Formats: sequence, C-alpha cells, structure tokens
Amino acid sequence: MKDLKIYIEVDMEGISGLSSFKHCNPASQDWYNYGREYMTEDVNAAVRGVARAAEELGRNPIIDVVDSHWRQDNILPHLLDSRVNKLVRGIQNRRYPQVPFIDSSYDGLVCVGNHDQFRGEGAMAHTWLIWEWTVNGEAVSETQLNSYCAGEHGVPLIFVSGDQFITKKTQDFAARYNSEVKVAVTKESLAWETAAVYPFERTRREIEENVYASVMDIDKGVYKPTVCPGPVTITVEFDTLDKVATALNEVEETEYAHKERTIKFSGENFDEAIAIGSRVLDLFYAKALDAMEAEIK
Repeated sequence: MKDLKIYIEVDMEGISGLSSFKHCNPASQDWYNYGREYMTEDVNAAVRGVARAAEELGRNPIIDVVDSHWRQDNILPHLLDSRVNKLVRGIQNRRYPQVPFIDSSYDGLVCVGNHDQFRGEGAMAHTWLIWEWTVNGEAVSETQLNSYCAGEHGVPLIFVSGDQFITKKTQDFAARYNSEVKVAVTKESLAWETAAVYPFERTRREIEENVYASVMDIDKGVYKPTVCPGPVTITVEFDTLDKVATALNEVEETEYAHKERTIKFSGENFDEAIAIGSRVLDLFYAKALDAMEAEIK
C-alpha cells in the first residue's frame, strides 16, 4: 500500500471559538487552557479528514503535525488523535519558523488555525511577532510564507482554515500559481480582537470535510507548489529599533542590508533568503514572547 504523507501546520489565532489574544497567550491561564483544547480538537478534525480520504484511496496515512504558535507547545498530546504519526513541539533549531521539517516526501501541506497578515483586516492579524514581511516587494501572510517554504520542496498547500480574510487571500494567492486550495472558515472577523465565532460542531465538520476533499483531489493535478521566482529579496520591518539590534546581534553583516527598522535578505531562491530570516527570528523570538506575556498578566 502506497503511503499518503500529509504535513499539518497548526497556528492558534484562526482556531474555532477564539477571538482575542487573551485566548492564545499562556499568561491568561483560564482562557488559554480552553484555547489549547479548542486547538487540539481542530487538529483532530483535520486528522479525521486525512484518515478518511486515505482509507478511500487505499493508501497508508502518515500524518505529521507541527505546533507553530507562541512557544510552539500548545497542542495537548493526551487529546490528540492516535492516528497522528508525530507531533513536533518547541521553538529551537527550526529550519523554517512554522514548517521546520517540510521536505519532498510529503504529498501536501494542510494549515489549520491560520490568521490574517500584519495590517490586514482579520482579528489578531500579525506576521511572526515582528511587524511586516515582504517577499519581492509584496506584503505576505504567515500562510504564504509557509506555502513558499513547502513549494521549495515541491509540496503544494492544499487546505487552510481560519477567518474569512485569510482563507480568501490564500485562495487568491494560490490561483496566481494555477493552484486550488480548499478552505474552512472558522469565524467572521469583525475587528482587531472581535469575531463572530461559529458552533464547534459546524466548524469541525467543515474542517474535516474540506480536508477530506483536498486529500481526495491530491492526484488530480489541481494543486501546484507555490515556487517563488528568484532571485528573492525578503524585507522584514520591525516595530522598534531595539528589536532590530537584537535580531542583528549574531547575523553576519554580509548577509543583510539594514536601514533603520528594516532588514533585507537576498538569495538566488526563496530557500536561501528565508534561511537567514529564520535565524533572525530565532534570535529575539523568546524575548518578545516574555515581554508579551508580562504585559497581559
């Protein structure tokens, strides 16, 4: 039986039932503990969709899950569907910030609980705790960045769940590469920390059904890897000069161009450019989280 290998990336702001950073921050213990449970159950819905499709296709499912929120240890292992092959947790030594071990062995990338980008309309919109990321001059979301990372290895993005903004923007992005993306809308974002959330039974049914549909279509030629045309320049805009100084502390000066609150990284392809960006993110990420947790207490 041929393997069907699916990579599930899981963020938190786009998870069913969540509308505020209080729900996603470990410093807000009561709210956050509910958020972790909601997050895990959205993942389980995606796993059910993959497993059901694999059974119908007569293939052996290998389902790998990576936690990509905060310190990346939010998903509750004791509640996770036992059909998951492995769950990756922790923020250290990640080749890519949110899809660290993606490679050409995977048949598709599934993104659960994603959110809008910095300056976007969606609730809790941001891009990797920095401010704004642009690729060849275009402001991008975390979902797009993850799709580009996967595309470097020939892996297509096949599904995303989140609010109405990130799902629509991701479909439009994929269409530029003549690709489709199935979606599940988990909430209607109304303001920065306000959303109309839907009953769990509804959102998890939509996640399961649309993940199932996306996997069933994997061999039909409807998905294309999103390979960013090179050469590639990634620009990172920080909100403070202090963060810039922290980020540049251990990066070789020849690897970047620096002007005030922005840093630019270039490479012949996306993989080369994002490798430097990932190191920069690692350098101050933990400190930024410490500050955010202290602020909300």
